[in-house]
Amino acid sequence: MPRKGYTRTQIEQKALELRKYIKKTGKVPGIRDLTKLGLPSQHTFAKHYGSYTKLIKSLGFEPNTKYYTRKELIEIFQRYKEKTGKTPVCNIFMKTPSLPSPHTYKKHFNSWENALIEAGMNPNTIHYEYDNLIIAFRNDKEGILSKESITNYTSHISDILYFLKSKDKDWKDLDVGIIAEYFTYLKNHGSFFKCNKYTKPNSASALRTKARSISTFLSWLEKWCKRKEIDPIINPAVIEEIKVTLKRSNIIPPEVETEPRALTKHEIERIRKVIDNPIDRNIFDLGLNLGLRASEYKKIILDMVLGPDDGMRSLLNGSEPIPRFESEHYIEIKGKRNKIRQVVLTEEMKSLIKKQLLLRKLHKVQHNGLFFSIGKITNLKLHPWKVNELYGKLREKSGVKFTAHNLRHSMAELFQELGITQNIVAQRLGHKGSGTQRYSRAKIEKRYKLFQEKIGVV
Repeated sequence: MPRKGYTRTQIEQKALELRKYIKKTGKVPGIRDLTKLGLPSQHTFAKHYGSYTKLIKSLGFEPNTKYYTRKELIEIFQRYKEKTGKTPVCNIFMKTPSLPSPHTYKKHFNSWENALIEAGMNPNTIHYEYDNLIIAFRNDKEGILSKESITNYTSHISDILYFLKSKDKDWKDLDVGIIAEYFTYLKNHGSFFKCNKYTKPNSASALRTKARSISTFLSWLEKWCKRKEIDPIINPAVIEEIKVTLKRSNIIPPEVETEPRALTKHEIERIRKVIDNPIDRNIFDLGLNLGLRASEYKKIILDMVLGPDDGMRSLLNGSEPIPRFESEHYIEIKGKRNKIRQVVLTEEMKSLIKKQLLLRKLHKVQHNGLFFSIGKITNLKLHPWKVNELYGKLREKSGVKFTAHNLRHSMAELFQELGITQNIVAQRLGHKGSGTQRYSRAKIEKRYKLFQEKIGVV
Protein backbone atom coordinates (compact mmCIF):
# COMPACT_ATOMS: atom_id res chain seq x y z
CA MET A 1 0.00 0.00 0.00
CA PRO A 2 1.32 3.48 -0.79
CA ARG A 3 2.27 5.69 2.09
CA LYS A 4 -0.32 8.36 2.76
CA GLY A 5 0.33 12.04 3.33
CA TYR A 6 2.61 13.06 0.42
CA THR A 7 1.50 16.01 -1.68
CA ARG A 8 2.61 16.46 -5.29
CA THR A 9 5.15 19.10 -4.20
CA GLN A 10 6.62 16.83 -1.52
CA ILE A 11 6.94 13.96 -4.01
CA GLU A 12 8.79 16.24 -6.43
CA GLN A 13 11.17 17.28 -3.64
CA LYS A 14 11.79 13.60 -2.79
CA ALA A 15 12.45 12.90 -6.49
CA LEU A 16 15.14 15.65 -6.43
CA GLU A 17 16.68 14.04 -3.32
CA LEU A 18 16.77 10.73 -5.21
CA ARG A 19 18.47 12.43 -8.18
CA LYS A 20 21.16 13.91 -5.89
CA TYR A 21 21.76 10.50 -4.31
CA ILE A 22 22.20 8.79 -7.71
CA LYS A 23 24.59 11.53 -8.94
CA LYS A 24 26.63 11.30 -5.73
CA THR A 25 26.87 7.50 -5.51
CA GLY A 26 26.56 6.52 -9.16
CA LYS A 27 24.03 3.86 -8.17
CA VAL A 28 20.29 3.65 -8.72
CA PRO A 29 18.78 2.35 -5.44
CA GLY A 30 16.62 -0.76 -5.66
CA ILE A 31 12.99 -0.54 -4.64
CA ARG A 32 13.81 -2.29 -1.36
CA ASP A 33 16.39 0.41 -0.49
CA LEU A 34 14.10 3.43 -0.84
CA THR A 35 12.65 3.50 2.67
CA LYS A 36 16.14 2.91 4.16
CA LEU A 37 17.21 6.15 2.46
CA GLY A 38 14.24 8.05 3.90
CA LEU A 39 12.49 8.16 0.52
CA PRO A 40 8.88 7.21 -0.34
CA SER A 41 8.16 3.64 -1.40
CA GLN A 42 8.02 2.62 -5.06
CA HIS A 43 4.21 2.54 -4.81
CA THR A 44 4.10 6.18 -3.72
CA PHE A 45 6.41 7.23 -6.55
CA ALA A 46 4.37 5.10 -8.99
CA LYS A 47 1.21 6.86 -7.87
CA HIS A 48 2.61 10.16 -9.23
CA TYR A 49 4.96 9.05 -12.02
CA GLY A 50 3.33 5.87 -13.33
CA SER A 51 6.15 3.60 -12.12
CA TYR A 52 9.52 3.75 -10.36
CA THR A 53 11.21 2.89 -13.68
CA LYS A 54 9.55 5.88 -15.39
CA LEU A 55 10.70 8.15 -12.54
CA ILE A 56 14.33 7.01 -12.90
CA LYS A 57 14.20 7.61 -16.67
CA SER A 58 12.64 11.07 -16.15
CA LEU A 59 15.59 11.93 -13.87
CA GLY A 60 17.98 11.11 -16.73
CA PHE A 61 19.24 7.71 -15.54
CA GLU A 62 18.88 4.12 -16.66
CA PRO A 63 17.05 1.81 -14.24
CA ASN A 64 19.09 -1.17 -13.03
CA THR A 65 16.24 -3.53 -13.75
CA LYS A 66 16.93 -7.23 -14.12
CA TYR A 67 14.47 -8.99 -16.42
CA TYR A 68 13.61 -12.63 -15.69
CA THR A 69 11.89 -15.28 -17.78
CA ARG A 70 9.29 -17.58 -16.26
CA LYS A 71 11.76 -20.47 -16.49
CA GLU A 72 14.46 -18.51 -14.61
CA LEU A 73 12.01 -17.57 -11.84
CA ILE A 74 10.93 -21.18 -11.34
CA GLU A 75 14.58 -22.30 -11.23
CA ILE A 76 15.32 -19.70 -8.55
CA PHE A 77 12.45 -21.13 -6.45
CA GLN A 78 13.79 -24.66 -6.89
CA ARG A 79 17.39 -23.68 -6.01
CA TYR A 80 16.12 -21.85 -2.92
CA LYS A 81 14.26 -24.95 -1.72
CA GLU A 82 17.26 -27.23 -2.42
CA LYS A 83 19.52 -24.91 -0.42
CA THR A 84 17.23 -24.15 2.54
CA GLY A 85 14.89 -27.14 2.58
CA LYS A 86 11.98 -24.70 2.86
CA THR A 87 9.26 -23.42 0.52
CA PRO A 88 10.07 -19.86 -0.65
CA VAL A 89 8.44 -17.19 1.54
CA CYS A 90 7.21 -13.89 0.10
CA ASN A 91 8.61 -11.73 2.97
CA ILE A 92 12.12 -13.21 2.65
CA PHE A 93 12.26 -12.53 -1.10
CA MET A 94 11.05 -8.98 -0.45
CA LYS A 95 13.91 -8.34 2.02
CA THR A 96 16.70 -10.06 0.03
CA PRO A 97 18.15 -7.85 -2.74
CA SER A 98 19.88 -10.81 -4.46
CA LEU A 99 16.51 -12.50 -5.07
CA PRO A 100 13.72 -11.36 -7.45
CA SER A 101 11.01 -9.34 -5.72
CA PRO A 102 7.54 -10.86 -5.15
CA HIS A 103 6.21 -8.24 -7.61
CA THR A 104 8.24 -9.89 -10.38
CA TYR A 105 6.63 -13.26 -9.62
CA LYS A 106 3.16 -11.70 -9.50
CA LYS A 107 3.76 -9.99 -12.83
CA HIS A 108 4.64 -13.32 -14.52
CA PHE A 109 2.29 -15.70 -12.67
CA ASN A 110 -0.52 -13.39 -11.42
CA SER A 111 0.16 -14.47 -7.81
CA TRP A 112 2.90 -15.81 -5.55
CA GLU A 113 0.85 -18.98 -4.96
CA ASN A 114 0.55 -19.67 -8.72
CA ALA A 115 4.33 -19.38 -9.07
CA LEU A 116 4.86 -21.92 -6.27
CA ILE A 117 2.40 -24.35 -7.88
CA GLU A 118 4.17 -24.08 -11.26
CA ALA A 119 7.45 -24.80 -9.47
CA GLY A 120 5.87 -27.99 -8.05
CA MET A 121 5.50 -26.69 -4.48
CA ASN A 122 2.58 -26.33 -2.10
CA PRO A 123 1.76 -22.69 -1.24
CA ASN A 124 2.16 -21.71 2.41
CA THR A 125 -1.19 -19.93 2.46
CA ILE A 126 -2.27 -21.18 5.90
CA HIS A 127 -0.10 -19.85 8.71
CA TYR A 128 -2.08 -21.39 11.57
CA GLU A 129 -2.55 -25.05 12.37
CA TYR A 130 -6.30 -25.40 12.87
CA ASP A 131 -7.58 -27.87 15.45
CA ASN A 132 -10.64 -30.05 14.81
CA LEU A 133 -13.06 -27.54 16.36
CA ILE A 134 -11.88 -24.69 14.14
CA ILE A 135 -12.07 -26.95 11.07
CA ALA A 136 -15.66 -27.88 12.04
CA PHE A 137 -16.45 -24.16 12.46
CA ARG A 138 -15.03 -23.40 8.99
CA ASN A 139 -17.03 -26.22 7.42
CA ASP A 140 -20.26 -25.07 9.09
CA LYS A 141 -19.81 -21.47 7.95
CA GLU A 142 -18.80 -22.29 4.38
CA GLY A 143 -21.42 -20.93 2.02
CA ILE A 144 -22.90 -18.76 4.78
CA LEU A 145 -19.96 -16.39 5.23
CA SER A 146 -17.63 -15.10 2.53
CA LYS A 147 -14.17 -16.67 2.19
CA GLU A 148 -12.58 -13.49 3.53
CA SER A 149 -14.82 -13.50 6.62
CA ILE A 150 -14.10 -17.18 7.33
CA THR A 151 -10.35 -16.55 7.00
CA ASN A 152 -10.55 -13.60 9.42
CA TYR A 153 -12.65 -15.52 11.93
CA THR A 154 -10.40 -18.57 11.91
CA SER A 155 -7.17 -16.57 12.21
CA HIS A 156 -8.56 -14.68 15.23
CA ILE A 157 -9.84 -17.88 16.86
CA SER A 158 -6.58 -19.75 16.16
CA ASP A 159 -4.58 -16.94 17.72
CA ILE A 160 -6.28 -17.28 21.10
CA LEU A 161 -5.85 -21.07 20.86
CA TYR A 162 -2.07 -20.54 20.53
CA PHE A 163 -2.25 -18.24 23.56
CA LEU A 164 -3.99 -21.02 25.51
CA LYS A 165 -1.41 -23.60 24.40
CA SER A 166 1.41 -21.32 25.56
CA LYS A 167 -0.02 -21.79 29.06
CA ASP A 168 -0.52 -25.56 28.62
CA LYS A 169 -4.27 -25.04 28.43
CA ASP A 170 -7.01 -25.92 25.94
CA TRP A 171 -10.51 -24.72 24.97
CA LYS A 172 -12.06 -26.28 28.10
CA ASP A 173 -9.83 -24.02 30.26
CA LEU A 174 -10.98 -20.77 28.63
CA ASP A 175 -12.45 -18.31 31.14
CA VAL A 176 -12.85 -14.57 31.77
CA GLY A 177 -9.41 -14.30 33.40
CA ILE A 178 -7.63 -15.71 30.34
CA ILE A 179 -9.69 -13.50 28.03
CA ALA A 180 -8.65 -10.42 30.03
CA GLU A 181 -4.99 -11.47 29.93
CA TYR A 182 -5.13 -12.18 26.19
CA PHE A 183 -6.68 -8.82 25.25
CA THR A 184 -4.26 -6.99 27.54
CA TYR A 185 -1.48 -8.62 25.53
CA LEU A 186 -3.11 -7.58 22.23
CA LYS A 187 -3.26 -3.94 23.35
CA ASN A 188 0.55 -3.89 23.42
CA HIS A 189 1.38 -6.28 20.55
CA GLY A 190 0.03 -7.67 17.32
CA SER A 191 -1.42 -11.17 17.23
CA PHE A 192 0.08 -13.62 19.74
CA PHE A 193 1.09 -16.20 17.13
CA LYS A 194 2.90 -13.64 14.97
CA CYS A 195 4.37 -11.61 17.82
CA ASN A 196 7.92 -12.29 16.60
CA LYS A 197 7.08 -10.59 13.27
CA TYR A 198 4.45 -7.98 14.16
CA THR A 199 4.70 -5.92 17.32
CA LYS A 200 2.39 -3.07 16.39
CA PRO A 201 -0.38 -2.75 19.02
CA ASN A 202 -3.92 -3.54 17.95
CA SER A 203 -6.18 -0.55 17.33
CA ALA A 204 -9.48 -0.23 19.20
CA SER A 205 -11.42 -1.36 16.11
CA ALA A 206 -9.11 -4.39 15.66
CA LEU A 207 -9.71 -5.39 19.30
CA ARG A 208 -13.48 -5.12 18.80
CA THR A 209 -13.27 -7.23 15.62
CA LYS A 210 -11.32 -9.97 17.41
CA ALA A 211 -13.75 -9.88 20.32
CA ARG A 212 -16.68 -10.38 17.91
CA SER A 213 -14.87 -13.31 16.28
CA ILE A 214 -14.37 -15.03 19.62
CA SER A 215 -17.98 -14.40 20.70
CA THR A 216 -19.25 -15.81 17.39
CA PHE A 217 -17.09 -18.92 17.78
CA LEU A 218 -18.23 -19.51 21.37
CA SER A 219 -21.91 -19.17 20.38
CA TRP A 220 -21.34 -21.63 17.55
CA LEU A 221 -19.47 -24.04 19.85
CA GLU A 222 -22.34 -24.15 22.33
CA LYS A 223 -24.89 -24.94 19.58
CA TRP A 224 -22.53 -27.41 17.89
CA CYS A 225 -22.17 -29.48 21.09
CA LYS A 226 -25.97 -29.63 21.44
CA ARG A 227 -26.35 -30.63 17.80
CA LYS A 228 -23.76 -33.38 18.17
CA GLU A 229 -25.35 -34.43 21.49
CA ILE A 230 -22.04 -34.27 23.35
CA ASP A 231 -21.13 -32.69 26.69
CA PRO A 232 -20.33 -28.95 26.49
CA ILE A 233 -16.63 -28.36 25.84
CA ILE A 234 -16.88 -25.01 27.66
CA ASN A 235 -19.44 -24.53 30.41
CA PRO A 236 -22.40 -22.53 28.93
CA ALA A 237 -22.37 -20.25 32.00
CA VAL A 238 -18.69 -19.46 31.35
CA ILE A 239 -19.45 -18.78 27.65
CA GLU A 240 -22.17 -16.32 28.65
CA GLU A 241 -19.84 -14.63 31.14
CA ILE A 242 -17.11 -14.29 28.51
CA LYS A 243 -19.53 -12.84 25.93
CA VAL A 244 -20.83 -10.29 28.45
CA THR A 245 -17.24 -9.39 29.39
CA LEU A 246 -16.25 -8.89 25.76
CA LYS A 247 -19.26 -6.69 25.11
CA ARG A 248 -19.62 -4.60 28.28
CA SER A 249 -16.35 -4.48 30.22
CA ASN A 250 -13.44 -2.06 29.85
CA ILE A 251 -11.27 -4.80 28.31
CA ILE A 252 -12.50 -3.81 24.84
CA PRO A 253 -12.72 -0.08 24.01
CA PRO A 254 -16.36 0.87 23.37
CA GLU A 255 -17.40 1.72 19.84
CA VAL A 256 -18.07 5.42 19.37
CA GLU A 257 -21.29 5.85 17.43
CA THR A 258 -21.14 8.47 14.72
CA GLU A 259 -23.91 9.81 12.55
CA PRO A 260 -23.58 8.61 8.95
CA ARG A 261 -22.65 11.54 6.74
CA ALA A 262 -24.05 11.94 3.26
CA LEU A 263 -22.20 13.99 0.67
CA THR A 264 -23.91 17.01 -0.82
CA LYS A 265 -24.48 17.24 -4.58
CA HIS A 266 -21.84 19.98 -4.67
CA GLU A 267 -19.27 17.67 -3.01
CA ILE A 268 -20.09 14.84 -5.43
CA GLU A 269 -19.46 17.18 -8.38
CA ARG A 270 -16.16 18.35 -6.83
CA ILE A 271 -15.02 14.74 -6.65
CA ARG A 272 -16.10 14.02 -10.23
CA LYS A 273 -14.15 17.03 -11.54
CA VAL A 274 -10.81 15.60 -10.33
CA ILE A 275 -11.33 12.15 -11.89
CA ASP A 276 -9.39 11.98 -15.15
CA ASN A 277 -9.49 8.22 -15.76
CA PRO A 278 -12.62 6.62 -17.34
CA ILE A 279 -12.13 3.42 -15.31
CA ASP A 280 -11.95 5.38 -12.03
CA ARG A 281 -14.93 7.52 -13.07
CA ASN A 282 -17.05 4.44 -13.67
CA ILE A 283 -16.00 2.89 -10.35
CA PHE A 284 -17.07 6.05 -8.53
CA ASP A 285 -20.34 6.59 -10.43
CA LEU A 286 -21.49 2.97 -10.20
CA GLY A 287 -20.42 2.76 -6.56
CA LEU A 288 -22.59 5.78 -5.80
CA ASN A 289 -25.61 4.71 -7.85
CA LEU A 290 -25.60 1.04 -6.83
CA GLY A 291 -24.78 1.69 -3.16
CA LEU A 292 -21.80 -0.67 -3.16
CA ARG A 293 -19.64 -1.54 -0.19
CA ALA A 294 -15.91 -1.57 -0.96
CA SER A 295 -15.93 -5.37 -0.59
CA GLU A 296 -18.75 -5.81 -3.12
CA TYR A 297 -16.98 -4.55 -6.24
CA LYS A 298 -14.99 -7.74 -6.77
CA LYS A 299 -18.01 -9.97 -6.07
CA ILE A 300 -20.06 -8.73 -9.03
CA ILE A 301 -19.44 -11.26 -11.81
CA LEU A 302 -20.80 -11.29 -15.36
CA ASP A 303 -23.49 -13.87 -14.57
CA MET A 304 -25.01 -11.35 -12.14
CA VAL A 305 -25.13 -8.71 -14.86
CA LEU A 306 -25.70 -10.56 -18.14
CA GLY A 307 -27.42 -13.69 -16.84
CA PRO A 308 -25.97 -17.24 -16.90
CA ASP A 309 -23.62 -17.94 -19.80
CA ASP A 310 -25.36 -20.38 -22.16
CA GLY A 311 -22.74 -20.06 -24.87
CA MET A 312 -24.49 -17.07 -26.51
CA ARG A 313 -23.52 -14.28 -24.12
CA SER A 314 -24.21 -10.89 -25.61
CA LEU A 315 -21.31 -8.68 -26.66
CA LEU A 316 -23.67 -5.68 -26.74
CA ASN A 317 -23.37 -5.36 -30.52
CA GLY A 318 -27.07 -5.81 -31.23
CA SER A 319 -26.71 -9.11 -33.07
CA GLU A 320 -27.06 -11.44 -30.10
CA PRO A 321 -29.64 -11.99 -27.34
CA ILE A 322 -30.30 -8.99 -25.11
CA PRO A 323 -28.42 -9.31 -21.79
CA ARG A 324 -30.49 -9.66 -18.64
CA PHE A 325 -29.68 -6.23 -17.20
CA GLU A 326 -31.18 -4.65 -20.35
CA SER A 327 -34.36 -6.73 -20.52
CA GLU A 328 -35.05 -7.27 -16.81
CA HIS A 329 -33.83 -3.93 -15.44
CA TYR A 330 -31.71 -5.24 -12.55
CA ILE A 331 -28.36 -6.76 -11.63
CA GLU A 332 -27.52 -9.02 -8.73
CA ILE A 333 -25.04 -8.05 -6.01
CA LYS A 334 -23.46 -10.43 -3.51
CA GLY A 335 -23.20 -8.65 -0.17
CA LYS A 336 -22.41 -9.56 3.43
CA ARG A 337 -22.69 -13.24 4.31
CA ASN A 338 -22.87 -13.89 0.55
CA LYS A 339 -26.51 -12.76 0.43
CA ILE A 340 -27.69 -11.86 -3.06
CA ARG A 341 -29.77 -8.73 -3.55
CA GLN A 342 -31.37 -7.57 -6.77
CA VAL A 343 -30.67 -3.93 -7.55
CA VAL A 344 -33.08 -2.18 -9.91
CA LEU A 345 -31.51 0.02 -12.59
CA THR A 346 -32.51 3.04 -14.61
CA GLU A 347 -31.59 3.70 -18.24
CA GLU A 348 -28.74 5.95 -17.12
CA MET A 349 -27.38 3.25 -14.81
CA LYS A 350 -27.59 0.74 -17.64
CA SER A 351 -25.46 3.10 -19.73
CA LEU A 352 -22.83 3.12 -16.97
CA ILE A 353 -22.80 -0.70 -16.94
CA LYS A 354 -22.51 -0.80 -20.77
CA LYS A 355 -19.53 1.54 -20.48
CA GLN A 356 -17.95 -0.74 -17.88
CA LEU A 357 -18.43 -3.77 -20.15
CA LEU A 358 -16.85 -1.90 -23.07
CA LEU A 359 -13.91 -0.89 -20.85
CA ARG A 360 -13.46 -4.58 -20.00
CA LYS A 361 -13.37 -5.43 -23.70
CA LEU A 362 -10.99 -2.55 -24.50
CA HIS A 363 -8.50 -3.66 -21.84
CA LYS A 364 -8.89 -7.36 -22.74
CA VAL A 365 -9.96 -8.42 -19.26
CA GLN A 366 -10.03 -12.21 -19.00
CA HIS A 367 -11.61 -12.83 -15.57
CA ASN A 368 -15.38 -12.87 -15.01
CA GLY A 369 -15.60 -9.81 -12.78
CA LEU A 370 -17.49 -6.71 -13.91
CA PHE A 371 -14.94 -4.38 -12.27
CA PHE A 372 -11.17 -4.53 -12.80
CA SER A 373 -8.07 -2.52 -11.97
CA ILE A 374 -5.06 -1.64 -14.10
CA GLY A 375 -1.55 -1.63 -12.71
CA LYS A 376 1.72 -3.52 -12.86
CA ILE A 377 -0.32 -6.68 -12.64
CA THR A 378 -3.04 -5.80 -15.16
CA ASN A 379 -6.71 -6.58 -15.34
CA LEU A 380 -7.16 -7.99 -11.84
CA LYS A 381 -10.50 -8.06 -10.08
CA LEU A 382 -11.07 -4.84 -8.20
CA HIS A 383 -10.18 -5.71 -4.61
CA PRO A 384 -11.40 -3.62 -1.64
CA TRP A 385 -7.93 -2.21 -0.91
CA LYS A 386 -7.76 -0.90 -4.48
CA VAL A 387 -11.17 0.79 -4.10
CA ASN A 388 -10.04 2.43 -0.85
CA GLU A 389 -6.77 3.48 -2.50
CA LEU A 390 -8.74 5.16 -5.31
CA TYR A 391 -11.00 6.95 -2.84
CA GLY A 392 -7.91 8.09 -0.93
CA LYS A 393 -6.52 9.62 -4.12
CA LEU A 394 -9.84 11.38 -4.82
CA ARG A 395 -10.01 12.69 -1.24
CA GLU A 396 -6.56 14.22 -1.64
CA LYS A 397 -7.32 15.81 -5.01
CA SER A 398 -10.81 17.11 -4.25
CA GLY A 399 -10.42 18.04 -0.58
CA VAL A 400 -13.69 16.17 0.18
CA LYS A 401 -13.46 13.61 2.99
CA PHE A 402 -15.48 10.50 2.17
CA THR A 403 -15.45 6.69 2.21
CA ALA A 404 -17.39 4.00 0.35
CA HIS A 405 -19.96 4.11 3.16
CA ASN A 406 -20.39 7.86 2.75
CA LEU A 407 -21.34 7.17 -0.88
CA ARG A 408 -23.91 4.60 0.30
CA HIS A 409 -25.39 7.13 2.72
CA SER A 410 -25.39 9.77 -0.01
CA MET A 411 -27.29 7.49 -2.37
CA ALA A 412 -29.81 6.60 0.36
CA GLU A 413 -30.45 10.23 1.32
CA LEU A 414 -30.79 11.45 -2.27
CA PHE A 415 -33.16 8.59 -3.12
CA GLN A 416 -35.34 9.32 -0.10
CA GLU A 417 -35.44 13.01 -0.99
CA LEU A 418 -36.89 11.92 -4.36
CA GLY A 419 -39.66 9.95 -2.65
CA ILE A 420 -38.25 6.40 -2.84
CA THR A 421 -39.62 4.45 0.14
CA GLN A 422 -37.43 3.38 3.06
CA ASN A 423 -37.80 -0.36 2.44
CA ILE A 424 -36.66 -0.08 -1.19
CA VAL A 425 -33.58 1.92 -0.18
CA ALA A 426 -32.81 -0.63 2.56
CA GLN A 427 -33.06 -3.48 0.06
CA ARG A 428 -30.80 -1.67 -2.39
CA LEU A 429 -28.15 -1.25 0.31
CA GLY A 430 -28.45 -4.84 1.49
CA HIS A 431 -29.63 -3.92 4.98
CA LYS A 432 -31.34 -6.48 7.19
CA GLY A 433 -35.05 -6.43 7.91
CA SER A 434 -36.10 -4.75 4.70
CA GLY A 435 -38.47 -7.59 3.82
CA THR A 436 -37.58 -7.16 0.16
CA GLN A 437 -34.63 -9.53 -0.36
CA ARG A 438 -36.84 -11.71 -2.57
CA TYR A 439 -39.53 -10.14 -4.71
CA SER A 440 -41.51 -11.12 -7.73
CA ARG A 441 -41.05 -10.21 -11.39
CA ALA A 442 -44.04 -7.85 -11.19
CA LYS A 443 -42.46 -5.96 -8.30
CA ILE A 444 -39.21 -5.52 -10.22
CA GLU A 445 -41.16 -3.99 -13.13
CA LYS A 446 -42.93 -1.64 -10.72
CA ARG A 447 -39.68 -0.56 -9.08
CA TYR A 448 -37.97 -0.10 -12.42
CA LYS A 449 -40.69 2.38 -13.48
CA LEU A 450 -40.43 4.18 -10.12
CA PHE A 451 -36.65 4.50 -10.37
CA GLN A 452 -36.77 5.50 -14.02
CA GLU A 453 -39.32 8.25 -13.38
CA LYS A 454 -37.79 9.73 -10.22
CA ILE A 455 -34.06 9.07 -10.24
CA GLY A 456 -32.31 8.62 -13.54
CA VAL A 457 -28.73 8.74 -12.31
CA VAL A 458 -27.38 10.34 -9.12
